[in-house]
Amino acid sequence: MDSQNASSAREARAPQRRRGERRVAALLEASAAIFSEKGFQAATMTEIASRAATAVGSLYQFFPSKQSLAVALLDQYRDRLFGMLDALAARTDLRDADALADALVGLTLETRGERALALRLLDESGIGSGCRDDLRGGLRLRLAALLRARRPETDPAVLDGTALLLMGQMKVAGWLAEEPDAAIREAAIAQLARMLRAYLHVSS
Repeated sequence: MDSQNASSAREARAPQRRRGERRVAALLEASAAIFSEKGFQAATMTEIASRAATAVGSLYQFFPSKQSLAVALLDQYRDRLFGMLDALAARTDLRDADALADALVGLTLETRGERALALRLLDESGIGSGCRDDLRGGLRLRLAALLRARRPETDPAVLDGTALLLMGQMKVAGWLAEEPDAAIREAAIAQLARMLRAYLHVSS
């Protein structure tokens, strides 16, 4: 999808009252569940409305297309992820390498379901590369800000490079979280956290 169409997909009607806000929240929750279960292409607006216990006409009032729902879910994930990272950047205790490593692994595990859905929507909805680039760029900037808080004198290029490496490690953490065997999953995530702590100690 080109940038003009992506902008059109964002033109969902904003709720004007608290009741409308609750309805939008229910519609987004229902769409997230159905997109996760069936995929973007197989999901229908009728199913989403039914899952949210609302009329399909009401769904179309707020979200004129499946793509507008996908964009809203991506925006919701982005805002939550970026907000969590901004909150981490404000914490002085995360200047300690161990605390920062554990916080990043914890954040990744906490948002793994939303991340998996976001990646699926980016792949299947035809929204285009702009949303993906915005998400990656914003994530790298915030990770670099976290690192800068620890070592403000560090070369910005080094910070950006380290931020990219952290993005890769967070991706690995999300992948490890999908391991069905609980013992293997917990051991692997613990090892990843140890590796990340060691790296941050060396890099600082």
